[in-house]
Amino acid sequence: MAYDPGAAAGEPHHKTEYRIIAQALSETLFFNYARDEGRFVLVINPEHPFYKIIYKPLLDADTPAEAALRGYLDLLLLSMARTEALLDRETDIKVAEAIRKGWSDTLATLLNS
Repeated sequence: MAYDPGAAAGEPHHKTEYRIIAQALSETLFFNYARDEGRFVLVINPEHPFYKIIYKPLLDADTPAEAALRGYLDLLLLSMARTEALLDRETDIKVAEAIRKGWSDTLATLLNS
């Protein structure tokens, strides 16, 4: 998956390659992200209830509507992670990490109730 943020993001034109992988995280986060050789990698935690209840069934789905829904969900998650990755002040990064952890934990609680 490649995306050119272009003028809308106020950045010079260049392609960013995005990759989404499922990998267990040591934290309770639903997702985390990393940069790897020019790629932006979204790491989705397969141990999180959102993955088990919603994401994995969409990943395994075979209808065009379900595939499209998963694609939109991928874009939502990528946009959340990418926005957080644009932060550069240490205090802002810490706040964003805390919000992502709180959001992940709240999501898990709501899905498990």
